[in-house]
Amino acid sequence: MNKREAYPDGMRAALTALAFLWTASAAHSLDLPIYDVEGQCRAAYSGMGLASCIREDQAGYDFARAFWVDLPESSQRKCADMRKPPQMKYVQMQACVQAELQIIQSQRDAASPPRFRY
Repeated sequence: MNKREAYPDGMRAALTALAFLWTASAAHSLDLPIYDVEGQCRAAYSGMGLASCIREDQAGYDFARAFWVDLPESSQRKCADMRKPPQMKYVQMQACVQAELQIIQSQRDAASPPRFRY
């Protein structure tokens, strides 16, 4: 069976459109914003609070960076447009990225529910 026979015309068109959208969204993704984490944490905290602020923002940054390219540009823009408070930006961004990923997964599940496996 060749590729043409494996996919009906409608499915082939849908896969082609999906591949195009995936390529287009990857080509137009936004850069992950860069914030002055140390400066913002120093302005808000001292001592152990400062260390905690930096550590938590580092974890948030690492998570956001790992999944940033998986988000459509509209979600990237939404997560990048956080204004308050000035400290802990990447902790907030991590929460936003997680929420956007959950929305995307919910939409995929609604379109094609997973099958239960025994």
